[in-house]
Amino acid sequence: MDHSNKVYNIVRTALITLGLDEKNYGTKEWNPFFDFVKKEDKIIIKPNFVIDGDSVPSDVFKASVTHPSLIRPIIDYIYKATEGKCEILIGEGPLEGTSFIKTCRKLGLFDMVHYIQKRYNMKIKVVDLRDYVLETIASFNIGNILLLRLLKERKISPEDKYVTIDLKEYSEFESICDQLNSLVSTRSLIDKVPSFAQSKGHHRYTISKEILDANIIFNFPKLKTHKFAGVTLCLKNLLGFTINRHYFGHYRREDVPSNIGRYTLEKLSRIRLTNTLILNIFLNRKSLGNMPKMAATGSGMNNDTIWRAILDIARIILYVNSKGVLDDEKQRKHFAVVDGVIAGEGEGPLIPSPRKFGTVITGYDPLLIDIISSKLMGFDPLKIKKLYKAMKAHKYPISDVSEYEYILSYNIPSFCFKPPTGWEHARLIKGI
Repeated sequence: MDHSNKVYNIVRTALITLGLDEKNYGTKEWNPFFDFVKKEDKIIIKPNFVIDGDSVPSDVFKASVTHPSLIRPIIDYIYKATEGKCEILIGEGPLEGTSFIKTCRKLGLFDMVHYIQKRYNMKIKVVDLRDYVLETIASFNIGNILLLRLLKERKISPEDKYVTIDLKEYSEFESICDQLNSLVSTRSLIDKVPSFAQSKGHHRYTISKEILDANIIFNFPKLKTHKFAGVTLCLKNLLGFTINRHYFGHYRREDVPSNIGRYTLEKLSRIRLTNTLILNIFLNRKSLGNMPKMAATGSGMNNDTIWRAILDIARIILYVNSKGVLDDEKQRKHFAVVDGVIAGEGEGPLIPSPRKFGTVITGYDPLLIDIISSKLMGFDPLKIKKLYKAMKAHKYPISDVSEYEYILSYNIPSFCFKPPTGWEHARLIKGI
């Protein structure tokens, strides 16, 4: 075990506090995952690598992504439980313009994986889960100010590597079928969300076959705010398993009736030139006159869209079997390690303000962890749609917990994280 990693003992303490293998604690036999991970298991490790750090300061980057120092102790304990006789895939689908390789290099993930492979002789690999990326082929700057950028789409995932899954009437989008033509995703500012993906009775998502082949998910979300969803955490982190981000909406135009002018400006700022070439125009809001401060389009508590995609993907990850079919029983076990060592507050998920928090949160139930984590951050779970909607009865429940009233009333200290613009009324304590 590598105890030179300063975070190692924080993670270890969190596992001890959870009561794992309590009878052997304090001995060499302590094996926290002895009854959770078995030999021959196929394991997915899902960090949050949303950005690559090229476009933000170093401290913002650290507040935005999961650090591999939390992943290392978990892999050590997986090895102890399986004697290395398992398969591990570390996979993420970051923003389409993000360099996954740069992120992994900058964080030292490749070096860590190489060391583990050499030391343990384990089957472990790192995979970019996206179907396409946007690569910058030209840009125009005045000084340090980026004005124009020419991007080229490049497909990186062959179609035989993923499965398309239709949630049909079990999708959270089914209740707004009359509004699906106004869905807007990060990609659909230039491409409309296709009716093939979202239409009445059909709600399709694409997932890597390697994800569906796994039977255990180790989820490593970042403890940070999110302009669309309020907070990131476990459930939102699962969204990175999707291949085609333009198959669902991040928001609808109905979500932002007061920001129509801003929506038009964003629409003009990204122009498709050909099938693969895209022009980004970076608008300087100061040049547009004295515009009032307002949230980015689709952000804030009025967003009634992103939570639907989050819960849909969570149900797919938990219930869809290796053949791509919804099963009545959960198909994958879930364990989360929330990275709150350097947390993010304010305008997350891409430009959060760093907050040294020194906290790691662990557990099995993604919804329960998100409820507790959001209260710890100072937010009311009942004002975060992905959380209170996930508590409602559904054929495919996300949580095994039924006594939400007890959890919601549980006395958890609040550390009053600064909310993103538009989420001020989600605070547990007003006026801070």
